[in-house]
Amino acid sequence: MKKITFLLIFCLIFSTITYSQQQTTPYSDMFRPEFRIAVGVNAIQNLGTRKPFTDFDEWSFGIPLSAALEYKFSHNWAIEQAFNVNKFDAESNIDGGTLSKDYTYLGTNTNLKWYPNWFKSDKFKLFANGGIGVFKIDDLNTSANLGGGMLYWFSDSFGLRGTALGKFAIDNKDRIYDNNHFQYMLEVIFKI
Repeated sequence: MKKITFLLIFCLIFSTITYSQQQTTPYSDMFRPEFRIAVGVNAIQNLGTRKPFTDFDEWSFGIPLSAALEYKFSHNWAIEQAFNVNKFDAESNIDGGTLSKDYTYLGTNTNLKWYPNWFKSDKFKLFANGGIGVFKIDDLNTSANLGGGMLYWFSDSFGLRGTALGKFAIDNKDRIYDNNHFQYMLEVIFKI
């Protein structure tokens, strides 16, 4: 059943991308593919399946480094590779348990991003993203990612974006720490 669901989602995304690139709009002559670099901070909320915007004392801000490279290949679509580092300090809480030692969080995500044209603004953009990730707290694990965010351009090449990402662990049955979690990023972004 998982394979069929994955195949259907893949076909839907592929057909949407193909359809959107075949459509001509008044802006199609003006579009140029672009690379973007983002750097900033991240926070991790490792609360399993509990509510995403609660228990701020259980969020991790240890080494909150975040970086990403994004390639916008059409008006509405981009692909991004992101890297994150953070730290859970000893005596902090993860999934209701108290840690006996420090743990470093390392993660990378490959996400497809969709920028809908809901607002007729060149400065303010919303986006949705989804993809896959690999992360490690205690053990290496993979995740299916789903999220979204906002982007504000201060100039033609410099902006600020906020992202919220739900990371749903693929193998979380026997994992104590490496399971479902939420990740939030605040980054400056540059067009290159």
